[in-house]
Amino acid sequence: YHNCTCSTTTNQSSLLVDAMGDEGREHFDPWSPVNANRFKFNEPKIQLIAPTATASKVCDVATAYRAKPIMGCTTPAEAREVSRVVDATFLSFGTPTTADMANAVLDAPIVVVDPVGVGLPERGKMVRAWLDARRCIRAEVEVLNFCTIIKGNASEMTTLVKLFGMGDGERFADSSVTTASEGKGWFEQTFGTKFDDKDKRFSSFEDDPTSTAGTTFRIDPSFVNEYMPELYNLACYLDATLVMTGPFDVILKPYANVGDWNSFLVRTRSTEMFDTYAGAGCALGAACAAQIGRLHRHTITNNGLRWDFIEDVPRVLAWTAAQYREAGAVSAANTRGPGSFQAEFLDKLYLLYSLKEQALI
Repeated sequence: YHNCTCSTTTNQSSLLVDAMGDEGREHFDPWSPVNANRFKFNEPKIQLIAPTATASKVCDVATAYRAKPIMGCTTPAEAREVSRVVDATFLSFGTPTTADMANAVLDAPIVVVDPVGVGLPERGKMVRAWLDARRCIRAEVEVLNFCTIIKGNASEMTTLVKLFGMGDGERFADSSVTTASEGKGWFEQTFGTKFDDKDKRFSSFEDDPTSTAGTTFRIDPSFVNEYMPELYNLACYLDATLVMTGPFDVILKPYANVGDWNSFLVRTRSTEMFDTYAGAGCALGAACAAQIGRLHRHTITNNGLRWDFIEDVPRVLAWTAAQYREAGAVSAANTRGPGSFQAEFLDKLYLLYSLKEQALI
């Protein structure tokens, strides 16, 4: 692994926050139908390093998003070479990914990491070593498009919180488990009623009135610090954007200033059919890689690469999570079982990004 002795990335990340400022910033708004239509014309190239068991499904979803997946690399040298020419890399630590293969894309500009199996002792050591080395590289580079995204479920995020000494995070792992006293998991207990309050630290973020994709809430860092400090500390330590999936999808931006509304809670419809779809989580990671690769290409094409690229990453991830889950919910209503669900789901994603169709879920 990359050899360095850095202990923090605070200085580099502070430069990112301070340098961008708010004056003159034009955020990319994916909820705008006009922007969404322009966005889909970009066809990102993405490298997929996926588990054997789910590789074909991951590739199918990436293709449905009109990405151009590359997943034929069999050696670290090939993976490293490809990482230099694609818009984004998806790296799953599921079988058969080895430390050498993961290390080959350690300094790739844009990586979406899926820490599959991080709860296993040896796998956990490998994931931690890779993320620590990636953090050190991030502290040393000044390119505008260096971006790490960690996508995992509540259990995986809890394990990462423990591995990096940020706390126990047990309530996240139990987020979907009901309790005898409340009959709800931690997310529902904590956030289920708060959306009805007038707390100024979060607000609805749905700009497309034709959308049925649930509700996405922008959340202020002070709200994050109160309810999810372990996750926020993990994001800052690794200088990575976190995507924690669950009853609510949580997208956390590192090093956010108070008043920076660039972290999100996504509460939308979903379906239990995803439980019958082996690889649904991995496929969401590939969708995130496709969309961030598309954002990178879109930013270069229209504006040159600006600081705003990093600022827009959480926004596009929230949009992608809401879109993915809503596509699943709509598909489940029209299917009879796992086989027809997967076909319908891919069709829904394809129609969203088809250049021949103006499709709204």
